[in-house]
Amino acid sequence: MLLKYFTPALYLKSFEDLDLNWLISRKIRLLILDIDNTLAAHDEQTAGVQAQAFVQKLNGIQAVVMSNNNKDRVSLFASSLDVPYYYFSTKPLKRMYKKVLRDTGLQPEQCAVIGDQLLTDILGGNRMHF
Repeated sequence: MLLKYFTPALYLKSFEDLDLNWLISRKIRLLILDIDNTLAAHDEQTAGVQAQAFVQKLNGIQAVVMSNNNKDRVSLFASSLDVPYYYFSTKPLKRMYKKVLRDTGLQPEQCAVIGDQLLTDILGGNRMHF
C-alpha cells in the first residue's frame, strides 16, 4: 500500500523523452516541473536550450516550476522559461501543491509532476493524486 506513494507513473531518462501524447491521453493540463537535476544541473542558473524547447512544445499544457530552493534561484530559472514559479515549496508537503491547484483552478487528476527525487517530487505528487 505505502509503496504506491513512492512509485512514479512513468520512468524516463530525461524530461526530453516524455511523449506529450501520453500526457494528452491522460487529460493532463498542467506540468509541475522540478529544477535541480531534472530540468538542469544544480549549478545552472537559467534554463538551457533543451528545457526551453521542452516548455515551448507543451502545446496547451501549462507549466510551472516548483522547487524547495530559494526565491532568487527559482525566480531566475523560471523567468528564463517564462512560467510561474513556487519556491521554498516544502515538497512533499501538500501546502504548495494545493496553492498551485487554487492558482490554476485545476483538479488533481489534470496535473502531473516531473522530478528526480522519490522523497520530494514523487511522494508529493502522489500524495496529491497527481
